[in-house]
Amino acid sequence: MLAHGTPTIDYDGTEANAILSRSSSQWQFALRHAISTSRFPESSYRLERLLCRVPSFSGDIPSCSLSIEGYSSWRSSDGSCSMKHKTEKGHLFHLRRRHPTTCRISSSNNFRRLEENPNNGIALLVLCWAYVLKASLAERQHLTLHYEPLDSPSRSVNIKLDYAPPQELAWRKAITTRGSAYSISADDRYSPWGILVENLDLEIVGEVDAHHSPPTASQAVGYLRRLCVACALGDQSSAALAAALSIPLHRSTAPLGSVTIELPRPSLSIRYVEPLGQGEYPSDFRHLDRYMTLSLSPNYFGSILWSIAPIGDVLRPILQENKLELLAKVLSFTTAAPLWLGLALCGPGTILKSIMPFLDKLRSYPHTYPSNYEDDYFSTTPQHGWAPFGIMRFEDVELKLHGHLDCSH
Repeated sequence: MLAHGTPTIDYDGTEANAILSRSSSQWQFALRHAISTSRFPESSYRLERLLCRVPSFSGDIPSCSLSIEGYSSWRSSDGSCSMKHKTEKGHLFHLRRRHPTTCRISSSNNFRRLEENPNNGIALLVLCWAYVLKASLAERQHLTLHYEPLDSPSRSVNIKLDYAPPQELAWRKAITTRGSAYSISADDRYSPWGILVENLDLEIVGEVDAHHSPPTASQAVGYLRRLCVACALGDQSSAALAAALSIPLHRSTAPLGSVTIELPRPSLSIRYVEPLGQGEYPSDFRHLDRYMTLSLSPNYFGSILWSIAPIGDVLRPILQENKLELLAKVLSFTTAAPLWLGLALCGPGTILKSIMPFLDKLRSYPHTYPSNYEDDYFSTTPQHGWAPFGIMRFEDVELKLHGHLDCSH
């Protein structure tokens, strides 16, 4: 039951009109620019820009733990503020899920040819990063991974990696084969980044020895780097990492049900150079412990995505027509651009569909007299998706917060 005893207040003065006009102009400009360009700006690939105040994930976790709890604390450098330390409430991080996330190839043309590059390795790279994240969590819990029997029917897309040694080739086959060809030993649950491959229509060519052990997280990211060098995949690695980081967010929408992501059809027909040795790790690997914290926090991840204030007339038709590549380009001017690109790469799932209700103008229902009524559609407070407001007047802010309006808090 909800009680209302005051009238609804709508801010409709000159400030509101100016805010709406400025916002509309910005979104219309973003749409025109997105339509006219074939490339994403560099900011869409710079995931590290999102790590401000994101703490590192724990490096030592009991092997039996299915979840851990933690919190962040900050120290203010603002000399004018009396609050020198700030500590948030504790958060629960789930380390296991009852079901994996299903992965299949998309039938749409979204991201089919990424930035005029004839090679598209997004699907393979997403699976690589999902493995790296899963392996890193297992190592922090002092657990090991092992291979399951491979299911290897013929596929229409054959990828030859003749530069790869047997151990790397065995790993490539394991992460792309139908089903789940690797798992955590003595564990009947799934990692938050656990993937169940439904149909990639992809075959890694070559014979492998079944006696190889799965690589460590650092070894796997070295293999990932070699593939990027060999096929000149450029920034596709960072985009794929953003997509892999969104897997727990997709999973959170249906903890007990089926969740599916759809990745672009792979095409790795051209090899440019022969990768030599292990080479350097991708720069994103240096921040893996902080990316894990971000990825395992659906509330924070979702809040970053929904920190924008979209205009429905711009985004609604894009979503209705499933133009996800255009969507990511339109949102490339926002701070959350890398995460929107990663989310769009995963196809039109539940997360993107949840945007639609917030792009429609809601009718106002002022309650000018005390009244109780049932909210038939309310069950729990949404984790994210709240439409942000543009401005608040000073007198509308709670009194205890007035002293902090001009400080770093």
